[in-house]
Amino acid sequence: MKASRQVRMVIWYMLLVLLFVSRIPFASCAQSSDSAPCDEYRESVPRDKILYILSEQNKADALYDGKTMFYYAAILGLHDRLRVWAADKQRIAAIDKNTMVDVATVGDLESLKILVLSGASPDLASDGGATALISAAGCGRLKIMAYLIHVGANMYSRNEDGIDAMIHSIMVGNSDGVRLLLDNGFDLRLSKTRNGLSVFDVARRKGNAAIIEMLGKQPAK
Repeated sequence: MKASRQVRMVIWYMLLVLLFVSRIPFASCAQSSDSAPCDEYRESVPRDKILYILSEQNKADALYDGKTMFYYAAILGLHDRLRVWAADKQRIAAIDKNTMVDVATVGDLESLKILVLSGASPDLASDGGATALISAAGCGRLKIMAYLIHVGANMYSRNEDGIDAMIHSIMVGNSDGVRLLLDNGFDLRLSKTRNGLSVFDVARRKGNAAIIEMLGKQPAK
């Protein structure tokens, strides 16, 4: 039996973390900040099934595989429907805590904007402590990162492994993400993994010369 979408995403993310902390090289897609693994999440959602349920019920709180239609509207980019449902402040207050992270993962900027402008917190964390900004950094979603920073997302939020947006950007070779964070005043001294690795430690282990040079040019605080 195939694992559910959520289980596959958790497995993929934990593998990424485990490979890093054990010093095993990442797959080539992670080295180049390839968004393919992130794109696969949206592709794994049974769009036809969700659209059928919506045609029969058209209820934001209707469930499929433990997730609401509101969640799927955000993930699948059903913006008009999402905008109507997001106008309900009680629904936004009770939003599934994985919604923001998963929307950032699939790279749907418009869905993210609808949610934030409707009152959803840009710092809403998933079960593992990841935020939309951390997820966007790991998937190379530069526009998502820029928007989240613009609306005040905490650049220093960490997941349960102590990985923040800066460290995640370095881990996957997202040099544009590193530059974006630095341009927005990211203080490198505040970024460390749970086991005490600094951004420089992470960059040296990854061997990304461009990122190492970029970090080395930062003035002392």
